[in-house]
Amino acid sequence: MAARASSMDGDEMIMPVPVAASDDLGIRPASAFVSVLVGECLLVAGLILLLLAPRPGVFLLLAGVSARIGSHLFLGILGYRRTMRRPWPHVTPLGEDDW
Repeated sequence: MAARASSMDGDEMIMPVPVAASDDLGIRPASAFVSVLVGECLLVAGLILLLLAPRPGVFLLLAGVSARIGSHLFLGILGYRRTMRRPWPHVTPLGEDDW
């Protein structure tokens, strides 16, 4: 992706930030997909096992729900950290803004 400069008022140039394929912590999108997929597999296995043996099925369902919630929280925190570590755009501050 080539860097392309766009001008707002002619005196400032904004350069787009390239999107990386992995995070600072080494988390790649494929491994993030696997973490969500594990939770889904536990949910499906728990539903099937719930019909055959209720007690182990409930434990698998709880493990699946916990894995799904945990992976969504983990990926949300990583996304937030990635967004907040980007370089902030250099824009001129607004003048007097009285409502």
